[in-house]
Amino acid sequence: MVNINNWNIDGKHGHYYTKKAANTLMELMQKNVVPDSDYFRHSVLLITQNRKYKERVARKIRKDSNKSRYFNVNCGVMAK
Repeated sequence: MVNINNWNIDGKHGHYYTKKAANTLMELMQKNVVPDSDYFRHSVLLITQNRKYKERVARKIRKDSNKSRYFNVNCGVMAK
C-alpha cells in the first residue's frame, strides 16, 4: 500500500501486490516520470497532489486511448 501521508487516507492511496511495485511507483512519482503501465498511470492520478504532473499523466492516458491498434487478420494461414 502506498500512502502519501500517515494521518489521512481519504482516497490518496493505492494497493499493490508486491513491495517492488510500490517502490517503483514511488520512484516514478518522485522523478515526475509518466509511467508506461496503465495501472500505474491511474494510480498516479489517485495519489499525486502535483497538478502539473497529474495533467501530464491524464494527457498521456487520453493520447494512448486514441491510438489505433495493429493486429494481423489472417496471420498468413489460408483456410482449406
